[in-house]
Amino acid sequence: MKKIVFFAFVISVILISCSSDDDKDNKGLTFSNDIDQMIGWVQHPSFIKGNAHSGNYMCKVDSTMAYSYTFILQAEDFPTKTAKSINASVWGKISNLNDSINLVIELTSKGQTIAWNGNLFINFIKNIDEWGKVESSIKIPENLPSDAILKVYARGTKKKSDFTILDDFEISFVE
Repeated sequence: MKKIVFFAFVISVILISCSSDDDKDNKGLTFSNDIDQMIGWVQHPSFIKGNAHSGNYMCKVDSTMAYSYTFILQAEDFPTKTAKSINASVWGKISNLNDSINLVIELTSKGQTIAWNGNLFINFIKNIDEWGKVESSIKIPENLPSDAILKVYARGTKKKSDFTILDDFEISFVE
């Protein structure tokens, strides 16, 4: 009985995290995560507690933790088979206006990059220590192999004094 309740809870969390995107004419599906949803489910050294964009937890990327936690999904598990592009966004706060952190969307197959796009946070955030929304998108190639893997993450800096705070990731499959 405990196993049934546990699996029902896990499925409920997944369904809440993956919702139809009614605000965009129901043209795809969106996955969202405000980090707080992960606490207790996933341990990641970049999760910190503090003045998050929403909730209490956020993700910190710096020279010692150069990559944020990563959204990973195999192509055969995409929520829609007719999506033409993938859009990603994250709310971020940077410590330096010269920082080189990117919001990355990557499609790979058999270890080879099929498509990649990274957008610099400084193209979206104009003031340090203020939250700004960073966006990136990628077109899904035709005939994408079913073993292709989607990864969405923030890739950070190597400068010791720089850091970036991230919260409220959103990944949308657009038809």
